[in-house]
Amino acid sequence: MARKRGQREPTHSQQRQVTRPPHSTPTSEREEIWDQEDTFDEEFDEEEEGDDDEDRPSAKRRSSRKRRKDAGIPRMKPRDIKAFRWMGEQGAARRDDLQELLGRMPEGETNEPGRLSASRVRHIIEERWEPAGMVYYKNLLGKQWAWPSRRGLSAADLPWNPHRPADINLEHIHQINRVRLYLEDLYWGKKLKGEWESERWYVRRKKEWVALKKADPSTYIPDVYRMHHTPDGLWRFRSTGSNTDYLAIIEVETSAKHKDQLRQIMDELATYVPVVWYFVDMNPEEGVYDGLMEVLEEIDKSDRGRFVFYDLADLRRQVYHFKPE
Repeated sequence: MARKRGQREPTHSQQRQVTRPPHSTPTSEREEIWDQEDTFDEEFDEEEEGDDDEDRPSAKRRSSRKRRKDAGIPRMKPRDIKAFRWMGEQGAARRDDLQELLGRMPEGETNEPGRLSASRVRHIIEERWEPAGMVYYKNLLGKQWAWPSRRGLSAADLPWNPHRPADINLEHIHQINRVRLYLEDLYWGKKLKGEWESERWYVRRKKEWVALKKADPSTYIPDVYRMHHTPDGLWRFRSTGSNTDYLAIIEVETSAKHKDQLRQIMDELATYVPVVWYFVDMNPEEGVYDGLMEVLEEIDKSDRGRFVFYDLADLRRQVYHFKPE
């Protein structure tokens, strides 16, 4: 998606090289979740390969062929598989999240560039994904949500079991999805490297590092995987004109935390990671931003520059970044 007027890359402060367990394949090696080449198993091809008319069997021979077990079930396109992977990594997606996600490969004209209509997404889900048993699609707290079934996760080559999102987490999941969509569109729209690591992947890779350390005590666990706190996401990226890889921890704050809990989290972030992008609910009645700033004032000035705050209502708007005098 083209960069909007006034849109800028989030701030980074310093370089940090992060590695993964040897058996944990990074997204960049798997190919990008959305911009990857359409190299999927034949099982999920849109159509079977056909021969020329002169080589096709007669109608009598065709009628005697054994009927496919999945006859009548929609066959998944590459776009579908990519969507299952994206949803599986995030845990679930609201229908309006999917309007933007699927709008990256619209397969036809759209009323709004880069975004499918609600009715079109509903048709994809109800006429393709649900009949094929790929997703669950439910009304949760007045909004339509989808998440991959066991079959959908398997098709996307993801290791998790299907899990219905808890009602209390729905708004937080949706806001994290918004941030991921925003960052991917911002960087990929400018042909820059940008790779999201979801909370689910973070937890899995952290366990892999712990297992490696247990098997070989000399193993060094990268700082970002040494934290007790689990971030909402990790964003690995390159800035315009740079060949340097950067890492930002993503935190999405939709509700105020107790000061002691917040202080513990921010102290740990200041210790183990180079930069943290907070996307914050700026509603003064909620007190989220004020709570963050209260704790930040108690953190050493040398570490405050790691923290950058953005407005969750307007993801482009930076509201705080400490600059030493």
